[in-house]
Amino acid sequence: MTNRLARPPLVQAGAVLVGMGMLVGGAVAAEADPVSDVTPTNPRPSLSPRPIPTPQATITIQTFLAVTARAARDPIPRNGKVSLVREVTTEPGQKATTRTRITVRPKRARAAIKVRTRDDGSIIVRTRDSRRARVQIRIRADGPDTTPTTWVRTWRVR
Repeated sequence: MTNRLARPPLVQAGAVLVGMGMLVGGAVAAEADPVSDVTPTNPRPSLSPRPIPTPQATITIQTFLAVTARAARDPIPRNGKVSLVREVTTEPGQKATTRTRITVRPKRARAAIKVRTRDDGSIIVRTRDSRRARVQIRIRADGPDTTPTTWVRTWRVR
């Protein structure tokens, strides 16, 4: 014979099935009191309503970022000035901040490539005989209560 006091019995409350203090389905359930109400004369325990908290749903919004830029397949001329990024646009309601990171590889080409960034987001590059160099631009936009978005493009010098 099994001991009834060892585990509380399963109690069905509507469409919710509760046993051992665990919720199987639903938002609010009732739990049986394991010791005091279970007796041989009273096989059905009294129910005490105990709300089971539901986790708060968090909504993440992607930061909107649109970049108008030179195509990556168009190489940068070996000598001269060229505009790589013409415009950076973010959604005004998000109050996004943009950060630009520019990488020039190899290291010996950094002195020959000058990069100018303006407040409107445009980026202009001037090269002086820097063959086979690569210029990579990362633009990251983030704001309050939003997930950051990153735009990355790499150009090579002819």
